[in-house]
Amino acid sequence: MKRAFLLLLPVISGAMLLGGCFFHEEKNTNYYLPVIQTVSMPKSIFLRIGGFANATGGGQNFQFRLDSVRVGADGYHKWLLPPGELTAKLLREALTGKDSSAKGGFFISGAVSTFSADLSRKVFCFRCDYQIEDFRCDTIERVSGTFYTEESIDTGDGEKIAVAAGNAIEKLAVRLGGIVRDMDRTSAADAGSGKKKMRNAK
Repeated sequence: MKRAFLLLLPVISGAMLLGGCFFHEEKNTNYYLPVIQTVSMPKSIFLRIGGFANATGGGQNFQFRLDSVRVGADGYHKWLLPPGELTAKLLREALTGKDSSAKGGFFISGAVSTFSADLSRKVFCFRCDYQIEDFRCDTIERVSGTFYTEESIDTGDGEKIAVAAGNAIEKLAVRLGGIVRDMDRTSAADAGSGKKKMRNAK
């Protein structure tokens, strides 16, 4: 069963009283980091994950869709990183096998525009625009698109929402990995037929 890392940090609220006494109430702020599986990539492919912008309109707080227009935020349930940075971090781990930004032939960047739980429909919604660039040839090849998925959540439990978010980003990783492999095969075929000159060709 897939799980998510959870950190608990106490948030103290209250007021300072006369005599130096402090009356407070402790509430736990939960920070979540989804866990995803590594996507198998050929060792011959060098891949770098760039920045993913956060275009959700929110920061690290969990976002909940209240209706077709309104989105609310929960300050006691937070992502370890904003959605864009979180997506980039997990893609690096999934597609390169380590959390690294080492230079490579392919470069992936994008922007996350939806990262919220729709409790009325019991789904987690994830939308991400992406661009893949192949810098290995004299002419840079680019592929861009939009990825959208909805992952089921049976409750508003924070850990289950984090697992659903991980499932969504993992599906994005699979999609991007497949596109990169297709671009690599096409470039190799074109280089073999003389249609395209690879920069690293001898």
